[in-house]
Amino acid sequence: MQQRNSGVPASKVPGEISQPFIDMVMSMQDSAFIEVSDVFDYDIKPPTVQFKRVKCDVCGEMVIEKYARILDDKIACIPCLEKEQRVF
Repeated sequence: MQQRNSGVPASKVPGEISQPFIDMVMSMQDSAFIEVSDVFDYDIKPPTVQFKRVKCDVCGEMVIEKYARILDDKIACIPCLEKEQRVF
């Protein structure tokens, strides 16, 4: 712990320090660190996130509204905006 607390990465801790702990864990009974329970059902509803889409007036592709930009009073996707070489 002293090595790890002083900021030494786990891969750099000498084997003579880490190996006894590895051996201890590997020899433990599974029940000492694993608990298996019955499967239970959660009432999880899918997220209702919806993305408003708009049509790019330049290329005609659909684009999520937050990625659309205004170009000469038209809606433009970012690739079309970059083709026009305009920076906002």
